[in-house]
Amino acid sequence: MSALQKYQDVSSDTESLSKIIVDCFLSVHKELDAGYLEQIYEEALCEEFQLRHMYDAQIQSYLKTANLELGFLVNFNVPLIKHGIKRHINKNFVSS
Repeated sequence: MSALQKYQDVSSDTESLSKIIVDCFLSVHKELDAGYLEQIYEEALCEEFQLRHMYDAQIQSYLKTANLELGFLVNFNVPLIKHGIKRHINKNFVSS
């Protein structure tokens, strides 16, 4: 069973959050590789979580301000571009 496989007993919000967290784990591991003390990974994960939260908050702010329904955050520094694309939906969108 894949670590990213969907489970029937979790909400879609929990599933989305778990994908973000696993993606953070993968990013930190890719950057640091193996062999460091746990504290190094913990600090790197905290930085990764803060960075992603900042970007998520920024794009949500742009979508809300411009009253746009959908936006994308793209990381081009990945081996497969499909792993670097994150879709954001403005829950406050008002259709005109």
